[in-house]
Amino acid sequence: MKMTLREPARSKISRRVLSILLTAALCFSLLTPAMAADKAKTIRLIRTEGTVTVTNSSGENLDIWEDMRLYSGDRVTTAAESYAYLMLDEAKAAKMDASTDVEVRSRGRKLELLLNSGNIYFGVSVPLEEDENLNIRTSSIAMGIRGTAGWVEAIEEGHSKVYILEGTVTGTVTDPVSGQSKSTTLHGGECADFYTYDASVPGDKVAIVRGQFTRGDIGGYVLKEVAGKDELIQKIYDDSGIDLRDLTAEEASAALAADEAAAAQEGEEPEEDEEEGEEEAEKTPVWKTGGSGGGAAPYTSTTVFKSYAGGKGEPGQGFDGGSSTN
Repeated sequence: MKMTLREPARSKISRRVLSILLTAALCFSLLTPAMAADKAKTIRLIRTEGTVTVTNSSGENLDIWEDMRLYSGDRVTTAAESYAYLMLDEAKAAKMDASTDVEVRSRGRKLELLLNSGNIYFGVSVPLEEDENLNIRTSSIAMGIRGTAGWVEAIEEGHSKVYILEGTVTGTVTDPVSGQSKSTTLHGGECADFYTYDASVPGDKVAIVRGQFTRGDIGGYVLKEVAGKDELIQKIYDDSGIDLRDLTAEEASAALAADEAAAAQEGEEPEEDEEEGEEEAEKTPVWKTGGSGGGAAPYTSTTVFKSYAGGKGEPGQGFDGGSSTN
């Protein structure tokens, strides 16, 4: 008589459970890179100081929490003596100065910070991947940040200024009406004013005024982020010749306090008589033109920058995390 041995039920269950576990592990291993990539292509509000507000694309106020993910259309605004820290990851970060307004824009792995007003510091110690983009845009420029450090000032409509602490940035400003464009390459220790002019005025429609800056031109909010980061300070010295190797946290804090006091005093000054202001405007050009035609009212155009890293940087240029305070 032929006998058939049956596998115990417990053995069948064990194999079924093992198969499920193996399938789940495989799925998780496939999802992990995608999850990491998703985190790398988002901007997060990791810390605030003072009074900071966040609104969504509909203008609704949002609650703020630590490591808050920001979505396209979200707007972050800092009040006087208030600061916001944004991060792409631990090696790619930005800090909003006081009295600054920034809107977040994102599309896939393309991220953009629209600087409506104020100033913003950027620090990218590890260059972005080829398919990653982190741009900082104002009314007159659009900078592609890949592996450099510096800051941008939105001075007024059609006038922005860029400072490079370390790294190299090449930019082109183009008039959207006439198609006129100008380009420049900035290295560490160099800065440039970017202007656009009204289409109705004869002459050049765009202008770039290059220059250099020193340690004394670096704002307190920037010094606060540089202080204590020895590798970054050495890179700045090697690239620009600006020596911050003796910068202390106390000096950075004092510089920030001085900037805050100056801003408060400026805010308390009474506005000049409107007619007197108009007369003064007739006597004095609104902008430096560096030989270009100008003095006209600005309008929006675009400047495209390419940033070149001097090689793989070390992590540590990003900001330290911390609790949000309002």
